[in-house]
Amino acid sequence: MANGSSINFIDAPGLIKIERTSESAFGMEVWCHQVSKFLGKKNGLRTFHAANRDESMWLNKYIISKIKTTGPISVDEYTKEALTNPRGGYYITQDSIGEKGDFTTSPEVSQMFGELVGVWFLNEWNKIGQPKPLQVIELGAGRGTLMDDMLRVFKKVPDYENNISVHIVEVSEKLRKEQKRKLGYNRRLELSKYKVPIKWYSSLDEVPKAFSFIVANEFFDALPINKFHKQDGEWYEMLVDVDNLDRFRYVLFKTLKRRLIDKDESRNHVEICTEGGVMVQKMAARIKEKGGLALIIDYGHQGTKEDTFRAFRRHKLADPLVNPGTCDLTADVDFKYLTKCVADHALVYGPVTQSSFLKNMGIQLRLERLLRNAPQDSREQLISGYHQLVDEDKMGSRFKVMALYPPVLTDLLKTCPPAGFSK
Repeated sequence: MANGSSINFIDAPGLIKIERTSESAFGMEVWCHQVSKFLGKKNGLRTFHAANRDESMWLNKYIISKIKTTGPISVDEYTKEALTNPRGGYYITQDSIGEKGDFTTSPEVSQMFGELVGVWFLNEWNKIGQPKPLQVIELGAGRGTLMDDMLRVFKKVPDYENNISVHIVEVSEKLRKEQKRKLGYNRRLELSKYKVPIKWYSSLDEVPKAFSFIVANEFFDALPINKFHKQDGEWYEMLVDVDNLDRFRYVLFKTLKRRLIDKDESRNHVEICTEGGVMVQKMAARIKEKGGLALIIDYGHQGTKEDTFRAFRRHKLADPLVNPGTCDLTADVDFKYLTKCVADHALVYGPVTQSSFLKNMGIQLRLERLLRNAPQDSREQLISGYHQLVDEDKMGSRFKVMALYPPVLTDLLKTCPPAGFSK
């Protein structure tokens, strides 16, 4: 531990209390939980200590060294290192999306998803009079498949080349290259294959402010979280520490961050994504100031779930405290928290299930039309993709859709409610 302080472990029901025999950098009590007792039983995946399978991995050693030097780090900081460290971060070094990656997104499942998202934006745009010029902003564009399908729909807008521009926020240079390839980027002209201007940015703050469509599909689930646990009526933050065998483990720590938790919170374990709260506020501020619409699609809940922080490797669940940088880390999005963050700045619709949204947008009719013109070997894939997107036991109920509108549209939306969000 930091500053060379020694520690004594004292058994207590369900936990181990760490008492420092000398003043540490933190100067507070830290509690080590036997995580398997209150988390592991839920999914059988996580144990208190995570076996370090490959000690030669640079990022693994780097995080261990960081913890030994400065003390335990937040799950937020651990996740940032694991996903976006410039040298060894998962999104920087790994092929993450698709059959050969660790997870699959809705746009990769079927073209119908991106097409109907595009149709939704055009429908709502027509409703408010098609203000131009139009910026289409995507946060975390994966392989570029969603934007490709959306632009194919936007081609139906008269003179779209002169009225639409694309702005992609992407931190991974590896994914940027895939996006540019998918969208047929002409570097000299800064145009996509659809002849619309297209640019890349590292943050939303860099994107010019103008009337915009903002889409975030499976973006918020990748943002780092802080984890909190209630013990004996008090809230503690869960931090990531290492044991004397250099294995990652959770510890609990008294912190002022517990003020983030609602006073009436009934759960004993809470995950809060402050970066997600800041991002959704920035989205709401943009469309309030300059006009526009925002659509957030992600797997999540309404402030009901507890421990959802997990890892995926080759489409299978893995321990998030083993070999950081080699697997995707994620947590379910708390849509209740996002709504709370923007309630005073935007009109919020949803969340509704992805199944409900896509069916209300006419995915069955789109499927029938595609099947009429599809060769036999593509028909099964189209039908399988449809079921993957809408079936309750697949993506249909797990994924949610939420829309943001500027308050100025209050009266219009009372008479013309948003498409896709009817019960």
